[in-house]
Amino acid sequence: AAGGCKIAPPSARAMWGLAGGDGPLAECPPPLSPPLQRVVEGSLRPVLAVDVRRPGFPVLAASRGFATLFAAAEEAVGAGVEGLLSWGAPQYAVSKSANKNLDSYCRSCGSQGVEDISETTVMQPCMVKGDSVAMVLSLLGLCDLGSRRLVLVVQGVLAESLRERVPQAKVREMEESLRCAFRQLRDQLKETVFEDEVVAPQAPAMAAAQLTFYRPRLQDHCILSNGGSTVSRREPDELHSGCLVFSSRPVTPSPEQDSGLCMALRVEALAAGFEGLPLLGFTRRRPVDGPELYPAVSSCLGQSVLIGREGKAFARDQHEHFKMGFKLPPAHEVETWTPPGTWVAPKLREGDIVSCVYTWSGRLTLALNGRTVLEFDVGRPIDRDAEYYAVVDVCFSAGSLTWLAQARAAAPSTAQRSDVIASCSRQAILSEQRVSASNWKSDGTLSTIEPHDDDDDEESVVLRTAASSSCSSLPSVLPADGDDDEEEADAPLSRLDEVSFDDDVSQDIGAMDTLSISDDGQEPPPPPPPPPP
Repeated sequence: AAGGCKIAPPSARAMWGLAGGDGPLAECPPPLSPPLQRVVEGSLRPVLAVDVRRPGFPVLAASRGFATLFAAAEEAVGAGVEGLLSWGAPQYAVSKSANKNLDSYCRSCGSQGVEDISETTVMQPCMVKGDSVAMVLSLLGLCDLGSRRLVLVVQGVLAESLRERVPQAKVREMEESLRCAFRQLRDQLKETVFEDEVVAPQAPAMAAAQLTFYRPRLQDHCILSNGGSTVSRREPDELHSGCLVFSSRPVTPSPEQDSGLCMALRVEALAAGFEGLPLLGFTRRRPVDGPELYPAVSSCLGQSVLIGREGKAFARDQHEHFKMGFKLPPAHEVETWTPPGTWVAPKLREGDIVSCVYTWSGRLTLALNGRTVLEFDVGRPIDRDAEYYAVVDVCFSAGSLTWLAQARAAAPSTAQRSDVIASCSRQAILSEQRVSASNWKSDGTLSTIEPHDDDDDEESVVLRTAASSSCSSLPSVLPADGDDDEEEADAPLSRLDEVSFDDDVSQDIGAMDTLSISDDGQEPPPPPPPPPP
């Protein structure tokens, strides 16, 4: 890095703001240049420029507006941002969760792998001029200037005293005002060119067929990297949601007759403490930079069909998001589907491929490594005249996801899956292999499969599960590079729905080495007696 800074290698947990010790912080950042300092100090709004690559996140510059409003103006430069935002406030009124969010955000911004990150807000009491304590809303945003990475803190007073109640509408209104002020100041800093400042290199352009995530406005805990094709959830072990993203352009429909819309993502990192799948789907709402872009609850997204999470599917036809209250949404607002019986979410692993297919006829499918785990008929065929954007909610056990090429997202249709199952059963019957009695474990699982080396005239038939290697024709969404994990060879014997044999056969497998059945399904005649000596 410029200026001789020593930056630790980026990692998923460093980008989440969970790195141990100082994590990706630099040891010797260059001082803030005088031109940059003048830009920050000239702002009439309360603004702080924070160095996120230095332990303690010290304040490098404070604006004229900050010096006019707050009592800690003289101690601002050089002080840690955490203590400065709650300076002079009683300890019982200081929010610990807000300080934790502040620390996580600054650590994430200091990570070398982070390209874009959502703004976040912190509400803390702070002493203002006149020795009174007011409730202050602070918006934090990343300003990447190449050799210098800053977090700009733009502030506004919500209430003159701690006893004053603040309506949520006022909080949202002030948040939007602070966001506009932050963007103006960030653009002003980026437009200024100095000799000691290096313009950040642009991320490599992604291939035309590669989807990227929508950048102009991100949800509260979103982090983008890898040219905008990887999304990570900040504080994944603490929060199960808050990272809903859209594709930057409409999804191109598949030319196949029944495939429709499809997408696939690779699991880059997991979140501890949560169980469940990410929520995937499609929406006809075009993402637009505005306060109404994201719903409070992801399943209430307008004009969308979604599937995942705890094994459910959701659909809403209205353009506006449904505002969730204390009751579940009625069916005419958000229609919900649940699988029959007890459904247990499969556990994700790093490197897994999660795919979603929305067919022209209106079926919504979620697959994991090419195997369908959820499928519902949502009764909403694809509108051929509308544009659909991909929706990804990095929630529950998923901590980081990366787009894969659209060509890899295709999953087998319902008819294809039926043909595959039948084909696997036929291949299992006709496979010239045998199963030794010693291969069956006590729990009813098959440990090994040996090749059939007998020279019998009759055709030897073996019980094989549909998950064995004979079903190599099963369509898959796995990438072509072969990095996926191999299928497990063990399968319970009790899964008779995946085993094919004639109904007339009734044999004790544990008492014989080879099970042979003639073509007509009858037991072959006993061998002739040996000739006399």
